[in-house]
Amino acid sequence: EEAKTPSFIIFLALDTKPYSKEFLEKMYYAAFEIYNQLVKFAKKEYAKLLLDPEYKGSSGSKRTAIIKKYKLSTYDFEAYAKVLQKKYSKYLGSHIVQKLCARVATSVKAVLYKGGKQLHFKKLNDITTLEGKNNKTALRFIDNQLIIDNFKIDIKERYLNNPFYQEALKHRVKYCRLVRKPFNKGFRYYVELVLEGTSPREDIIGEGFDMVIMRELT
Repeated sequence: EEAKTPSFIIFLALDTKPYSKEFLEKMYYAAFEIYNQLVKFAKKEYAKLLLDPEYKGSSGSKRTAIIKKYKLSTYDFEAYAKVLQKKYSKYLGSHIVQKLCARVATSVKAVLYKGGKQLHFKKLNDITTLEGKNNKTALRFIDNQLIIDNFKIDIKERYLNNPFYQEALKHRVKYCRLVRKPFNKGFRYYVELVLEGTSPREDIIGEGFDMVIMRELT
């Protein structure tokens, strides 16, 4: 994970063509399949836990020790996902899959420790963001292109010609997220860059941009 140095976020619209939209649709479908397979796996493990006579009425460190006997941790999900990923390796790198595992693990913790009722499967359109852990593998932003494995997608030219984005893109990219937003009967796709440092002045952005700076991070 990236060190917690000051960061800010910008969105850049992807210049998607029919072939790149097809690739991105397959990518999101792969994430949808893997996420729900992980939830199915977690549900089975959680059901086993509930049947454990030692679990009922347990608390504190004893409860935690019992839970650890079942495959309900991020590590367990990552181990299971390695097999699932092989089918979709063209679309999802290991870091993206690990992030999906972390999402499921967070949902499991909510059920185990925070009063959550149950684990939920997702619909395809529920998955809107995919991200990696750095700008070295899986999702990368290099030379004004989003690179997914060896598949490259350009940024819309008007972003690259804008003074705000030109200034922002001088900052180091910590990692990036792929984001999709519903539009008409399909989606618009963006790359969300987490950049090191503080953002340029927003008053130089100008009009007509779909999404701009979201927030400062500390």
